[in-house]
Amino acid sequence: MAMELEFSAEERRTAAAFLTRLREVYDSLSPQLQSGARYILERPDEVAFTSMRQLADRAGVQPATMVRLAQKLGLDGYEALREPFRDELRKQPSGYGRRARQLQERTGRRSGGRALNHLAGEMMSADRENLSLTLQAIGGDGLAATSKVLAKSRRLYILGMRSLY
Repeated sequence: MAMELEFSAEERRTAAAFLTRLREVYDSLSPQLQSGARYILERPDEVAFTSMRQLADRAGVQPATMVRLAQKLGLDGYEALREPFRDELRKQPSGYGRRARQLQERTGRRSGGRALNHLAGEMMSADRENLSLTLQAIGGDGLAATSKVLAKSRRLYILGMRSLY
């Protein structure tokens, strides 16, 4: 008996349930669909913000493969496949209020310039760690390619969200 591929409404609701179900049906997919599914399973954090064409390119398949994968799973298309991953990000608590209170408590114990110097040091340390993690994720070649694209761009748009603006 063939395995039912369509996802239930519950399985579509959360990224974790979606990924669990995708693992279950993986072996019943065609090799091309498996390539797309494998990329999603290995890098689920990219799904929420990556276009279908970019994800397909990274997975080494045609964009139509990503649409067929979504349809094979009983979804209307790639956007429906992507939605549980976006919802997951929307639901995550930002924690900014808690972090701001902790910062106030820490810096409140120090006086004057020492508090500001400590805060600046913590911010620089966090920035170094973020840069290091980014370099680990994209590698030296990725950084070089990105730098070339940015250098050749006539106009760059920078989006600041949540704590970044």
